[in-house]
Amino acid sequence: SRKALADEVALARDAGYATNIEAWQPGLAVLAAPVFAHQRLQAVVALATVTARFTALGITTVSRRVMHAAEGIALRIEGRVP
Repeated sequence: SRKALADEVALARDAGYATNIEAWQPGLAVLAAPVFAHQRLQAVVALATVTARFTALGITTVSRRVMHAAEGIALRIEGRVP
């Protein structure tokens, strides 16, 4: 529903990333973070792995790493290499 989608978008916006844990395919976990540069969405960085690996790493570790990668790409797009 539109409400459910809006709720998911709000959660992802607040967290800085979105997840999809086995929603598309059993055994697949995905975490994605936006790349904002020049105050616009330029791209998305995503990590897809088997759910067991995702669980072993933990959402905190995975989200931190993916968001860090997205931030680094944004800096490069803006010409401010980290």
